[in-house]
Amino acid sequence: MIAWWGPPVDETQLEHDHGNTIDERWSDEDAPARLWIYEVGGVPIGFGESYLIDHHTEYAERLATSNAIGVDYAIGEPAERGRGHGRRLVTLLISAGFAEHCTADKAVVVPKAANAASRATCESAGLHLVEQRPLQDEYPRGGDSAIYALSRVRFETQARLSSRSADRA
Repeated sequence: MIAWWGPPVDETQLEHDHGNTIDERWSDEDAPARLWIYEVGGVPIGFGESYLIDHHTEYAERLATSNAIGVDYAIGEPAERGRGHGRRLVTLLISAGFAEHCTADKAVVVPKAANAASRATCESAGLHLVEQRPLQDEYPRGGDSAIYALSRVRFETQARLSSRSADRA
């Protein structure tokens, strides 16, 4: 994760960057993000967040999008990477984001373009590449970002098809 997001930050920087979200100082209507811990067998192995991109005006402008949920995620346990957890986590985050933001019409995920594993995760979760370009002042730092999107309609269709396949198995 350090390769894509930089070195760990100290508590003061963490509080500055994310304190409002972590401490839930926002009302439900104003919440900038919902934070999630992803567990397998009761062991936390990943983290994610879902949010309405319109709540982050500058980010929405840099992405040139609106009426979308954003999703960020990481599988932090190296032994758990490459086992499908990223796809499941992204799918769960999109589902939670759409459930909370009923009028959002698409989901957007923005990994670093050079992060082949994260890009493969996005594609396996059904997202499609919209474009690749630098996003000023945006994580991941340096290099181009790959902007992936998935419409609500396509997500719901994929979920129905997946559910039918599971029922037949």
